[in-house]
Amino acid sequence: MPELSGALPLRSPASSREGGEDGIPRHPPPRFPDRTWLPAGRSHGDRTTFVSAAPASASCTSAHQNVVAEDASSGHYGNRGNIYVNTGTVINSLHDALYRSLFIQYDSHNWVEVGWGAGPNNITGNSGPTVYAYWVNKGTAGQKVYKSLSEDTNKTFTVENVGHVEIWRFYFDSESSPFAYSPTMIFDSSTALANSEHYNTCDSLWTHMYGLNYFSVGGVWRSWGDLECGGNNSTGWYLYRNSNTELHVYSSSSGSLC
Repeated sequence: MPELSGALPLRSPASSREGGEDGIPRHPPPRFPDRTWLPAGRSHGDRTTFVSAAPASASCTSAHQNVVAEDASSGHYGNRGNIYVNTGTVINSLHDALYRSLFIQYDSHNWVEVGWGAGPNNITGNSGPTVYAYWVNKGTAGQKVYKSLSEDTNKTFTVENVGHVEIWRFYFDSESSPFAYSPTMIFDSSTALANSEHYNTCDSLWTHMYGLNYFSVGGVWRSWGDLECGGNNSTGWYLYRNSNTELHVYSSSSGSLC
């Protein structure tokens, strides 16, 4: 599988979720913080003519690939956004795991994540789209699988650290109570990321995320201040910035950010 600089251990498939020395599945975020390999930013282009089908390919190849946006502004004590749940055309034809998620990432061994997963071998254990929370604390992973989702919908996902206590709360949609809590982490705030991820080149990375917000040091939700490319090691998929609070991933490079 392709690796980028600063590579992390790969997420294990659901079929071996009890595998690993600590008995917890591996689920790394995209490869940062080394951004020296990234392509130069490109201008924005017309985003009205692209579709969600995977790029044409002679064969399907196993590959862990991510297209990631980050908020280059600072002081992120939480991350919130609306994430599109792909159609049945995408979900029902998956070859391997698929994820759409939001992160707060401190480093390669410490982060929190919330989103949905689908397809064979994904960490939720369900083939259909399913909400999950995930965290890695000093290299030790944990997770909470929550509920199934309808396809072709938009749902809100939130992860936040209230009170600077290094315990992160995970929320789904308009629910007032967290569906999961992290253990005590080593960080109060860090980089906010938005991630589209697959494990097979024939599976779509098409996504739409919008209403991207971060939880500020003052305890107020604010719009992402500077949406930039956080990384793209995919084959034939590209990040588009509609605004600092909205993005798409398409299978055309014209006008893409990365």
